[in-house]
Amino acid sequence: MMTHSKPMARVVGAGFVGLACALELQADGFEVELLDASAERQAASYGNAGHLATEQLSPLASWRNVQRLPRMLYSRGGPASFPMRQVGQWLPFGIRLLAACSPARFKRGLACNKALLAQAMSSWHLLLQRIGQADLLCQTGHRVVWESAKTAQTGMQAWLATDCGSSSAAPLTHDAIESISKQFAGKPMAGLQFSGTGHIRDLHKLRAAMCDVFVANGGVWRRRSVLQIRKTAGGSQIIVDDVQASMVGHPQDLIVVCAGVSTGALLRDDFGHLPMIAERGYHLQLDQKSLANSGLDQPIVFEDRSLIITPFAHGLRLASFTEFSTTQAPADASKWQRLMQHAAWLGIQTEPDRLSQWMGSRPTLPDYLPAIGRSRSASNLILACGHNHLGLTLAAVTGRLVRELARRQNSATSEDIDISALAPERYIGGF
Repeated sequence: MMTHSKPMARVVGAGFVGLACALELQADGFEVELLDASAERQAASYGNAGHLATEQLSPLASWRNVQRLPRMLYSRGGPASFPMRQVGQWLPFGIRLLAACSPARFKRGLACNKALLAQAMSSWHLLLQRIGQADLLCQTGHRVVWESAKTAQTGMQAWLATDCGSSSAAPLTHDAIESISKQFAGKPMAGLQFSGTGHIRDLHKLRAAMCDVFVANGGVWRRRSVLQIRKTAGGSQIIVDDVQASMVGHPQDLIVVCAGVSTGALLRDDFGHLPMIAERGYHLQLDQKSLANSGLDQPIVFEDRSLIITPFAHGLRLASFTEFSTTQAPADASKWQRLMQHAAWLGIQTEPDRLSQWMGSRPTLPDYLPAIGRSRSASNLILACGHNHLGLTLAAVTGRLVRELARRQNSATSEDIDISALAPERYIGGF
């Protein structure tokens, strides 16, 4: 058996959450091995909107959103899609979501999100400084606009009455509305300017930089498929392509699982069922010419369209949709068509040879909170997954929490964040 001069950690999953955890563990003196064989373009880390959504304190599992659901259905022009072929996936998930909407659970989730998001931006700032990429963080905020007087009134009232934590919102000036009207063919009636939020200028560059620093610091990336996390008498072990990497008998060695929507399958046999669903999103990526023509310098949400447009270093990205499905189901081409329609209505050129399409899965649990904590039955196992729409936003602070969990060996404490509401055993009894 190999011996290590440093404590050993194996991180399963090389998305932004997994990479942040790997870098934090390295900084704490661990020898770290990263395991992930998936293609970058398939992951939510590649396809997200780049928005650091520190304003989104309220868990999406809420009675307000349940009441709004009929208006948000894809069949009525909204973002929420429930394919009938996947009813066996989303119906049980929906029942659990309703249970998570209870006032007590919602209040607890709101408090937890508020604490996490209060440190999301500063955590990214510190991590980016450490890897020499501080310029990738743009903290100019974002805008939300409405295109009808009715939705503008109700939407603005709702946001201005909402606790946005470390973020804040103020009505856009007349000049700002006129500027947006010149940028896009649409005529927004009103809008809000958010401060305290931001976006990442280049997701590819960020991921590459995190990988480069990880390897430069002695990290090893094994591009192997992880098949199972197995419980043993002394802890747990990873089954990789029929090869066992034993973790038994070394309490300092860790397994940190950040495997997105694959996490449930890895844990199911030995730890129990994790009710995670593939909440699929879609985007269109337009080239540099579209970015230059738009004049956009910060993300803008067209709330009536449930559409966010983000200016990246190499083009514009239009992202939308919440499709409750599985990772194996084929993409719904009509969703890209609808994004094309939105682009046309907004005066954005979408020449076929200048755009790319993407569909990927957000890992979502019924209460719309991540699962972060140490296993009670396998002390060397930590879970950090299920970040739903906030994976990029919470990646850096999640890395710090995992670092603290690795150091303290406690599943529900942090220096300044109570993560007991995130304990994986709220869903996995055997964890």
